[in-house]
Amino acid sequence: MAMHQLKSLRYKATHRGTKENDVLMGWFVRDYLEKLDKEQLITFSSFLEESDDAIFSWIIKKKATPLSYVWIIDLMGKKLNGH
Repeated sequence: MAMHQLKSLRYKATHRGTKENDVLMGWFVRDYLEKLDKEQLITFSSFLEESDDAIFSWIIKKKATPLSYVWIIDLMGKKLNGH
């Protein structure tokens, strides 16, 4: 993925609409975005199209996470748990 596409993903991830998701996504993109392969970047881009409510519900385990996004939520959970 080109640098401008990564920059766009970074912006979309950190300007969500809720401060909680901005912070969580900020951690994720800072720690993982440039390490993701092409397929993971496509999945992450799709993930960013989901609503803030859905994403937060998955993070706090209020609702089941769609299988394609489990790895993203797991990585965010590790950060929340201090790993």
